[in-house]
Amino acid sequence: MKRRSFGNRILMIFIPFIIIILLFTAFIGYKSYYNSLKKDKEKSMEILIEQISDNFDYYFRDIKTMIVYVSNNSKINEAFKYYQDMNIEERYFLKNEIDENNANVNILKNYISDIILIGNNGYKQNLPNNSSLDQNADLLELDWIKNYDSSKRIYFTMPHYTDYYARYLKDHLVVSAVFPIQEHGQHIGFIQGDLDYDKLNSVLEKVHDQNDIKISMVSETGRIIFDQDISRVNQEIDEMIYTKLLGSTGTFVIDSNREPAMYVYQQSEVTGWYLLAEISYRSMMKGAKEVFNQIVFVILPVSIIFVIAISYMLSLYIKRPLEKLCTKVEHADLEHYQEDSEEYGSLEIDKLGWKFDELLRRMDSMIKQVYLSEIRRQNAEIEVLREQITPHFMYNSLQLIKTEAVIAKNRRISRIVTSFSMLLRYSMDHTVKAVTIKDEINYISDYLNIYQMRYEGKFEYEIKVDDLLLKYQTQKMILQPIVENSIKHGLKDIAQGGDIKIIIYAENSCCYCEVWDNGKGIPEEKLQTLKESLCREESESGHIGVINVHQRMRLAYGDGFGIIDIRNDRDGYTKFILKIGYLTEGEK
Repeated sequence: MKRRSFGNRILMIFIPFIIIILLFTAFIGYKSYYNSLKKDKEKSMEILIEQISDNFDYYFRDIKTMIVYVSNNSKINEAFKYYQDMNIEERYFLKNEIDENNANVNILKNYISDIILIGNNGYKQNLPNNSSLDQNADLLELDWIKNYDSSKRIYFTMPHYTDYYARYLKDHLVVSAVFPIQEHGQHIGFIQGDLDYDKLNSVLEKVHDQNDIKISMVSETGRIIFDQDISRVNQEIDEMIYTKLLGSTGTFVIDSNREPAMYVYQQSEVTGWYLLAEISYRSMMKGAKEVFNQIVFVILPVSIIFVIAISYMLSLYIKRPLEKLCTKVEHADLEHYQEDSEEYGSLEIDKLGWKFDELLRRMDSMIKQVYLSEIRRQNAEIEVLREQITPHFMYNSLQLIKTEAVIAKNRRISRIVTSFSMLLRYSMDHTVKAVTIKDEINYISDYLNIYQMRYEGKFEYEIKVDDLLLKYQTQKMILQPIVENSIKHGLKDIAQGGDIKIIIYAENSCCYCEVWDNGKGIPEEKLQTLKESLCREESESGHIGVINVHQRMRLAYGDGFGIIDIRNDRDGYTKFILKIGYLTEGEK
């Protein structure tokens, strides 16, 4: 019987088998890539649509908020009811009052084109910093005003031109939100907010410039509101597409006379309009076609040639690598181990060599880890001794300073050192997380005493607390950041006459604390920013300590605890109100 060489056996059996596997793997890989690409494209379109819809809903909600804000001005209702009966002077002053209230409505909101007041009695007025309205234009005859939707509190119009200004801008398109105003069940006028069409449509144009996706916004009745092609605005959408818009979100495919395309849509929660994204299968599968060409014309041929070459080399050099590996195993010396990345000329033998090298590396690493762990343990013991020495040394040093002050009959220095020593001892005890309210009150009293001695006459303080509450527990060092905020920010510009009050009381089985100061107060805008930072639990410049207190209380006791209110009261005090713990037996 004729015996074949090892090399011939590999060439006749191994190579055809590998080629079949390569072809099968290429087919499965391409198919999987095709399906994965399709799903990824669909998912990315859904995410894109959701993001764009959120952007549009932000603008739509904002204009609704602005309209409602404007409607709260009682002077507008007065104008809608009595304007026709007013004399020129009364009309003049009424207009000025309304203008003053609306002057900054659209500041920093360049997408809000205008807000127009339209009364049934003929009264009409827009924002004072905008172009004047055409006094001859009958705004009550506008289609969206004349045929307003009484079923909705605020409704949105289709895009329209602003031909009701004295200086008509022919190409200026807007989308309007209309708020019918009623009093005692009687309709008296409208407030119309105009959104700049170009500003909103630019959101879609950015997407068009970066993708092959076409995005439109369609009304509930099937008319196009926003589109890359401005000529399609206010036109009816394809009936075949419109009938597929069912529910708030969805995906569908239409294979029309044109090339097949996939559509993803989402309905706006604010307007009820549909945001519709379209992408053709040709664009979507462009990447898959490129991958297919690379597999068929590059990867497969190169892989086949490579397999043949490797197989041939393996048959020639399989003996030499094995001998090389055996020699290395025989001469391995762990005590004088040096890592090397020697190659043996064969993938299988290389793996054996790498595994052997990995074994040696692990053994060497374990020896080093044991050595380093012992060093760390010794360092840790030294550090513990050092931590024990340092605080005691500082306390002894402060006690020495106090003794010298008493001998020198300097009671002021003695009081300062005593208070500082108590502060230091309290703050450096890291083993305790929860303390009694009594401990916290003693700490903050020492803290305030030091500040009083530093800024003599700058402020007085008062602490009110029921003795029954002193035994209950709360988190450590929660009052100091709040009081420090009052001194550094509230009383910053006060030379004398400052007043700080700390009030601790019980309510509904919980313990509350209020910190008052009669300083300059917190500006409303900054107060709102601070409250928003507390809600998001994000650090805000200048108030990191305050937000840290809020976060620690919420972590310790859960939602509803921490800083529950900050306000500037009419009595001249800025008040921080904290919910600092439970009044239960387990907390005594």
